[in-house]
Amino acid sequence: MSLNGLQKLSHNPVARSIVRKLGVSNAAQQIYYRIMHRGVTARFDQYGEEVRFVCREVEDLRSLEQWVLEPALGRLLRMATKDDVALDVGANRGVYSMFLAKKVRQVVACEPEKRTAKEFLENIALNRLCNCSLINKALGDTTSEANLYVENSIGTMRLGAVAHPNEKREVQRVEVVRGDDLVDRQLLPQPTVIKIDVEGFEGAVLRGLERTLRHVRLVLCEIHPNELPAGDSMDGILQLLKRAGLEIVLREPRSPEVHVFAARPAGRID
Repeated sequence: MSLNGLQKLSHNPVARSIVRKLGVSNAAQQIYYRIMHRGVTARFDQYGEEVRFVCREVEDLRSLEQWVLEPALGRLLRMATKDDVALDVGANRGVYSMFLAKKVRQVVACEPEKRTAKEFLENIALNRLCNCSLINKALGDTTSEANLYVENSIGTMRLGAVAHPNEKREVQRVEVVRGDDLVDRQLLPQPTVIKIDVEGFEGAVLRGLERTLRHVRLVLCEIHPNELPAGDSMDGILQLLKRAGLEIVLREPRSPEVHVFAARPAGRID
């Protein structure tokens, strides 16, 4: 499926508001899903590539479309090169990873949630990718175990102290490792491009990648100001990137998140 006029209309805020006011949201969603989806997979022809994803439910299709349409994904793909090695931290189902794998030399993804990780591997097989792999662990600034709180909403998971547990949220015990340790032990190749989306855990991820970041040329970090734990802040996270020799080249508010692109000045690798 390509992102055609019907898909774009379905994401239009005015159109969605009208549908809600008419009280036909569920019916409209089911009709849209039947039109746009066949079987248990979805195909996206976007950014000059064809990528397929496992897609079993209406909510799956909606979430996939939202991720594929993110301006940050298109921008990251334009900035990546065929020689890059990409690290996707908080990969979820692999929207960024699958598209990146069509563009760069190698992609390694970290995703601790067990069902999402299984779907990620299905998507690798679906796209017949030989340059994309998964580490079923969370990255942080310590080697430990932590609780991962899985939200009801698609794609939302929070780790450790960042979580807001209640009776409706599933808890999984996951392994947390430092990215630097994985690189030192050669379990992770030295990345040149890193994407981070970890629902408030981004400070810990960056601290655990302190040495690795000195050899990275580009970082896309989705910062969640409202989910940051005590001791972390937006400014603090930006300083972690700057201390690694990276320059903040773009801050793109998404409300409530902020997409931050940080790049190394041309020719400089610390």
